[in-house]
Amino acid sequence: MNILCRFQSKPAIILIAHGVNVDPEIQTLALNTGDALKPSMKVGPRQAIHAHEEIEALLTGRKLTTIVFFLDEMFKEITYNMASTVADAIKEVAGIIKLSAPSSFNIFESRKVVTGTN
Repeated sequence: MNILCRFQSKPAIILIAHGVNVDPEIQTLALNTGDALKPSMKVGPRQAIHAHEEIEALLTGRKLTTIVFFLDEMFKEITYNMASTVADAIKEVAGIIKLSAPSSFNIFESRKVVTGTN
């Protein structure tokens, strides 16, 4: 059922995005949604639910930022959106630090859990 829905939604989005009598705001949203679906069509669906901030950024057409920390205590800010993949982030980081062989490294997510004292 999930596969069927995924393939049926793409033509509907294309029709809306390129429709003649469609509100321009709806067309923009359909184009952004179509762009967000492209990576999942190539590499499969995302395993985690999108965060509220990601959905809001898609609806408003803006990018999100995150900070990448390196082992030498250097850090760089990169941009991403709902459709970004790890491969996209690696390419962006490689470009920022002028790395000639981006396949020679990888990135991972680390979340710090903050515990309060009562």
